[in-house]
Amino acid sequence: MVKKIGLIVIAALFSMALLMQINSAGVAAIPLKVWILTGGLAAAAVAARLRFLWLRSMLLIASIAYFGFYEGSCLCTNGALQNIFLFSALGRWSGVAEAAIQVLLVFFSIYLFGNLFCGWICHKGAVQEFLFRTRFQLQVPLPLDRWLQKIKYALLLLIILWPLIYRQKLFLKLDPFKALFNLEGSAFLLLFGGVMLLASLFFYRPFCRYVCPFGAAAGIINHLGFFHLKMKRDQACSGCNACLSRCPATAIQPQRGGAVTIDAANCNACGECGTACKKMA
Repeated sequence: MVKKIGLIVIAALFSMALLMQINSAGVAAIPLKVWILTGGLAAAAVAARLRFLWLRSMLLIASIAYFGFYEGSCLCTNGALQNIFLFSALGRWSGVAEAAIQVLLVFFSIYLFGNLFCGWICHKGAVQEFLFRTRFQLQVPLPLDRWLQKIKYALLLLIILWPLIYRQKLFLKLDPFKALFNLEGSAFLLLFGGVMLLASLFFYRPFCRYVCPFGAAAGIINHLGFFHLKMKRDQACSGCNACLSRCPATAIQPQRGGAVTIDAANCNACGECGTACKKMA
């Protein structure tokens, strides 16, 4: 019942934002990138359901090409999330509607189908994923990993409160991928971006796991939503840990008795666990 209420709330807010945008500027004012995002999420939802995992790489490559280089990393869910609060503080409701459409569209897809945006569409995550090399992989000690993951939640709170208090954008000063895709920006951002790219060789999506504020928000929505990896009704976990070793995001953790638990905050619905274990629903 609670999950259904959450879905209704997200759908209602999205409908309100869409109507506000249409009433103020018409359907034509909705950017092309939002329509492409909608199509990408729909394709990802179908492909994930049918386990056409080969399509994931194609969508990620297309995302790098279009959202990354062509749009100059302008499809930024972090920026859109921040703009909701910035434009609210400034009383610019048309700006709120435009940003909310993008954010709520992604939230809606995550709530229903899992974190397809981060796993199948996001150009920033895609760059890190293609750089990652399993043979070079290094493991972050679990206590340190848990501490580092708190950074993205602190940044999420910061990009919400900063525009409300100071009425200024903040994330542009923190986003290394905007600088990298446009080959311009402060020395700090270019250096930070270089460090993230280098780290991506050894750690799976380090920016996503430890820094990305929207990734923190997406993890919360994913935890609250309908999508949860589990065993099929007539199957039981054998404790073989095949899914655990296949998960690149280390979102599957072993438990006593041989069972496993799924960390929704880090699961990006890549589908690799389902490939390794046919018992996964």
